[in-house]
Amino acid sequence: MKKILITLMLGLMLPLSVTAAEVVIECPETTNPGEEITCNINLNSNEEVIGFEADITTSTSLVYKNYTKANGWAGDSSKNKFLIYGNKVSGNSINLGTYTYLVSKEASGILTVTFNNFKIADSQTNPLPAQTSVERKIRVKSTDNTLSSLTVSGTTLDFSKDTTTYNVEVDSNATTITAIPTDQYASVAGTGNVNLNYGPNKFDITVTAENGTTKVYTINITRPDNRSTNNNLKALSLSNGSISFDANKTTYDINIDASTTAIT
Repeated sequence: MKKILITLMLGLMLPLSVTAAEVVIECPETTNPGEEITCNINLNSNEEVIGFEADITTSTSLVYKNYTKANGWAGDSSKNKFLIYGNKVSGNSINLGTYTYLVSKEASGILTVTFNNFKIADSQTNPLPAQTSVERKIRVKSTDNTLSSLTVSGTTLDFSKDTTTYNVEVDSNATTITAIPTDQYASVAGTGNVNLNYGPNKFDITVTAENGTTKVYTINITRPDNRSTNNNLKALSLSNGSISFDANKTTYDINIDASTTAIT
């Protein structure tokens, strides 16, 4: 009977223009698909509060699991209705309980939890004015680990975010790799100024999505070896004796005077 009486009294309340009670909903700012999250329901009030009722709406990707009442409160809160009574409290951060939701595996973008149509009663069952509604937004962490652009100085890449291996040639001892992620919350490692050895050089660019998943783009850079392979002599002569020099000949037999002890 007490429950029905308080519910009726709350239902008769009229909205007032001055806010005497403040409803605070604390939900995580971000989440991942498949995670379980909790939202704490708090109240700030200088007046003693004996009952609180509100309607609840949530995004379809938030699956209601349960509501846990705070100590001292009674009521029948559910997925779409918040109803508690029986306690007499005032002050800041009055805990009214916790809602638990499961984020669906298909969730993406922004999820919302909204409390509205507040009906708050003081210890004399008089209405306390409060906000019209409170909405909390929960952003599902991005799974995007792709790049929107990838460049290598000194050459041109035919870039596509779905292509993860590239083979290019750069005729230089160094180059600069630049990569920009598609998603603003993703991070990139492996870019910047790099030195090139003659021949093949391999560089891995790792993109980490906000939710922790990674994708690796591999750039195989070949630096052509333009160094001369000519290891021939241009001339060969002796200080004593004569030699018929041929750049392609590597062995010579020469005759010198018997008195010669050294040659240059």
